[in-house]
Amino acid sequence: MPNLKLRGGSYHWRRKIMVSGQPLPLSISLRAGNFHRARLVSARLSVAVEGLRMAYGQFSGMSREQMKQVFSDALRSSGSSRIRPAA
Repeated sequence: MPNLKLRGGSYHWRRKIMVSGQPLPLSISLRAGNFHRARLVSARLSVAVEGLRMAYGQFSGMSREQMKQVFSDALRSSGSSRIRPAA
């Protein structure tokens, strides 16, 4: 499954998206060791990110860090697990 990696017994969702012409890496620990549960959460996150990307993708007045914070806050409030910035 794309964007889904097993690290240390827990699945992580990672994706790099383009927002306002800038790459924005996102990384979320799903805190799930079960592949089927992680796959369901991953699909929900992908849909949520696409909606956010379309809503904010044309707005270029924000810095990269501000955009990362907007996406992190929105994903966190949608019930997802802890978000860690990707390096």
